[in-house]
Amino acid sequence: MYFRGVSDYEEMEDGKKEINEPADWYATYDASHYLKWTFEGYVELIRGKIFKMSPPGQWAMHQAAAGYLFGEMYDYFKERSCELFISPFAVFLTHDADKWRETQNVVQPDLCIVCNSEQITRHGCIGAPALVIEVLSPTTAKKDRTLKLDLYEEYGVDEYWMIDPKRMEVLVSRMGTAGMYEHVVVFEAGQFLSPRQFKDVVINTAELFSQQW
Repeated sequence: MYFRGVSDYEEMEDGKKEINEPADWYATYDASHYLKWTFEGYVELIRGKIFKMSPPGQWAMHQAAAGYLFGEMYDYFKERSCELFISPFAVFLTHDADKWRETQNVVQPDLCIVCNSEQITRHGCIGAPALVIEVLSPTTAKKDRTLKLDLYEEYGVDEYWMIDPKRMEVLVSRMGTAGMYEHVVVFEAGQFLSPRQFKDVVINTAELFSQQW
């Protein structure tokens, strides 16, 4: 699958997608560059640096967990003003919505919930979602636990879930009054959890982790 940032792209005459990657993968970039690229695969921009993402379907437990969460949440949010999105969906993390093209942080969370409709554009979400969910995989776990955790805290994501299918646990970080994640709550298989802002959404972790290969 080919992906050009989060904008529309044109097909060439032979029906293939035109690949337009950066000349220097190790340079520092921002969202204005990101929107011009076309990759074979998916990338994120963190602190201005390009990070390749795992190809979809590379790890079955990742896909099973993400699919289960989307299915459980879809019926709830389809009748409400908050919107549920599943990857690929770009989030442009910025403190200034008017200068979002200057941000050096463009991420692709597995799932996210956006409650301010003004944040949603054809390019993705401008600013912090209310909830971000990342399903950890062997190739992305370190990034999700460190770099992206720091970003979500810095830019004010109210709640961040890290789903670990291998350990069968969910790590939940919630924003405190000081503008930092005050604590991490660990939910193990067999427990139930809900987002802080959406108490009626109840996730059964036994079902979440039922598929183990």
